[in-house]
Amino acid sequence: MKKYLLSGVALIGLATVSSAFAADLPRRVIAPPPMVEPMFTWTGLYVGATAGYGWGVGKEPRWIYPDGSVVTFKDDSGGFTGGLSVGALDQTGSFVYGVEADLQYLDLGGYKWGDTFLNINGLDSNGIGGELNWYGSIRGRVGYAFDRTLIYATSGFAFGGGKEDKTCQFLFDTLPGAFGHCQKKTGVGLTVGGGVEYAITDNITIKGEGMYLRLHRKGSRVLDSDTGDVYRGRDRDEAAIFRLGVNYKFSSSIF
Repeated sequence: MKKYLLSGVALIGLATVSSAFAADLPRRVIAPPPMVEPMFTWTGLYVGATAGYGWGVGKEPRWIYPDGSVVTFKDDSGGFTGGLSVGALDQTGSFVYGVEADLQYLDLGGYKWGDTFLNINGLDSNGIGGELNWYGSIRGRVGYAFDRTLIYATSGFAFGGGKEDKTCQFLFDTLPGAFGHCQKKTGVGLTVGGGVEYAITDNITIKGEGMYLRLHRKGSRVLDSDTGDVYRGRDRDEAAIFRLGVNYKFSSSIF
């Protein structure tokens, strides 16, 4: 019996020493997988604001007199432009495409031809044309992305308007029995342009873009009922626009 007891004690002691020795051995540590930063994507909805400068670039007949003579002018007026935009983009590989809509203020107009444009019934008109005070557009966008830099082109439907032609109103005020209509305050047309956009963060982007805007508004027509003379005006607004903008891009998961 004593022999068996001594053998049991020896086994317990050996097990204890083995456990302690195993605890002191170095353990194999499995390193966690490296953290991979997710790649930036242009996919998502965004809202933005722009500000810049626009100037007239049109040159065309504006008034046709009863004798058939035509007055032409170069529209070199210019002023501030700024407004808001909203859009959505999708990215496939390096190609980015989407749609954008914007509404902008534009201080362009008051086109003046001279101190005496018309003289009717002893009154002079200085020939001030209609102003273009606002415009908007719905455009497609397509571009190529270099990670956080996007080079793009854009084009689409445009609309806009402003104040009426002051020369037309002058004819109504001075011609006896005149009737007809002055230019339409709003018009439609197209716009085309392009630019570069850069993502500062995953949600904030900045851009610079140039645009060409062309709108047609219903021209003026004034008839002198006493003489039968007809004065006709054409109204086509053309402007070059350069603007800077900032966009806030929402998470791509809601696109």
